Amino acid sequence: MSTVFLGEGNIGSINNRTVANGNETPQTVISLNTHFDNLVRNKKTDELEDQGGFWAPVEFWVKDPDEASLLITKIFKKGMRIKVDGVLVREEFEAKETGEKKVIMKVRTFRSGVSICLQRLESVTMKDNNSAAVNQSTSEQKSFEDSNLEQEEAF
Repeated sequence: MSTVFLGEGNIGSINNRTVANGNETPQTVISLNTHFDNLVRNKKTDELEDQGGFWAPVEFWVKDPDEASLLITKIFKKGMRIKVDGVLVREEFEAKETGEKKVIMKVRTFRSGVSICLQRLESVTMKDNNSAAVNQSTSEQKSFEDSNLEQEEAF
């Protein structure tokens, strides 16, 4: 059974690589080196202080190379606050310089496992994914707003 991980932190760096995944088409793995902090308010200064935070690589697996490219170039930015929902993975490797065996814990997640936290956002721009769906949604929203307005006027 996997160890479930849920944490919030800041992106430190962003890397990517393409991985052949068995019989499936190759996938892009976006590695978000992230600092997961443990902010605690100092009673004397009333300031938030990090007590026990740690760095961990977040492996974000993406099937569509165009989506991966968009995430890397336009969405994810250094310093961005993210929430990660995934599983902890223990990976052993040999250090190139010394040959010493090392162990690292990383977080593996997929499409819905990384969320952008709103604290540091200045604006959000939505792409037009499907014109018909957008028009229908806008029409439904207008209809909903009109019916609410009629109800308010009745009172």
